[in-house]
Amino acid sequence: MTLDQSNSALLALRREFDAGFAEAPRSANAAQENLLAIRVGPDGYALRIHDIGGLHVGKPIVPMPTPITELIGMAGFRGRAAPVYDLAGLLGYPLQSAPRWMVLARGPEPVALAFEKFEGRFSIDAHDLVKSAGAISDPAMQNHVAVFDAVRHDGALWPIIDIPSLISHIQRRITTHHAAQHATQSGRKFDQGAFNDE
Repeated sequence: MTLDQSNSALLALRREFDAGFAEAPRSANAAQENLLAIRVGPDGYALRIHDIGGLHVGKPIVPMPTPITELIGMAGFRGRAAPVYDLAGLLGYPLQSAPRWMVLARGPEPVALAFEKFEGRFSIDAHDLVKSAGAISDPAMQNHVAVFDAVRHDGALWPIIDIPSLISHIQRRITTHHAAQHATQSGRKFDQGAFNDE
């Protein structure tokens, strides 16, 4: 594929995503959901379009030092910087070397999730949605913080990643890390003060 063909394909994917996003309220009224099909490691997953503020590919990511191993770095989205997390790592897979695709989560604070492959957009009827415990055959995945439902598509069952739950999980990890860091610093100050009093 030439560079022009590759760019045309990416533009077509973006138009498809934008069209699907615009159609989301009408589909919801018709008891349907619009989803993105993605690939994380060897497995297929789905993302709800109404949880997403944008789909991007090939965005530059600036690395940054962090104790959270899944945080790849920062990227710019319409003038705002957002942390970019490795979706594979967050789901328990090995970290990816250079994920090309990312979605910007819809929410008050920009957060991006990066993954290896975008496979397309599709819509489902409500009866194709498999809820909760019956959705995933893997017991470990059943208990995952970000996977509750699945959908039948192309003859397979695709787990649906619940983006708001995943973002909440990330925020809890950050809060826990900051609390532990603060406790460590306070402990050092206490030890130093006790030493000076002797």
